[in-house]
Order: sequence, then structure tokens, then C-alpha cells
Amino acid sequence: MAVDTIAPNSLALTPAEVDAILVSHYGVGSLGMQPLPSELSAVYRVALADGRDVAFKAIHFTEDDHALAQWRISAMDHLQDLGIPAGRTIPSLAGESTAV
Repeated sequence: MAVDTIAPNSLALTPAEVDAILVSHYGVGSLGMQPLPSELSAVYRVALADGRDVAFKAIHFTEDDHALAQWRISAMDHLQDLGIPAGRTIPSLAGESTAV
């Protein structure tokens, strides 16, 4: 008996692809990166040339996923504004909180 399933869209990126995205969309290059486990996203810990370590996360793009990411970023920004430690995004070269 066949089972109908809907497989989620996962995304895998190589370190070279992540570095190209960082340079083209954020104007920063990496000194090195380490992949982090994730089922659906490409997630890396990235050492930047300015001494910061940041998390890079990329997801398979859909309008719904983008809207959810924007909501999460807004929630993190709101928590930061209240003085509650939370993640912070690095704006893209276009000044956006995400790059598509």
C-alpha cells in the first residue's frame, strides 16, 4: 500500500556557497565555518574577519517561510529592545533583515 506523504523542502549549502552569499548579500567574508545540525536548513557557525562568530541560517524559500522568518526576527528585535537577550540579525547590504 502506497503512503501519500509530503516531504518538507530541505536545503543544503556548501561552505563555498555560504561564503559567496555572505560576500554578495552582506559584504563580509568568513575566516572559517562549521556546519551545525539541522533537518531542513543550512546552518553554519561562521568566524568573521572582524572577530565575531555568527550563525548563518538559510531555508528553502517560500512566501510563508519568509513571512514566518520576518515574524521571528521582529520578535527577537522586540525582546532585545526590552533588554531581554535574544538573537540579532545582521542587515544585508540592502538594509533588509533577510536576503532572498
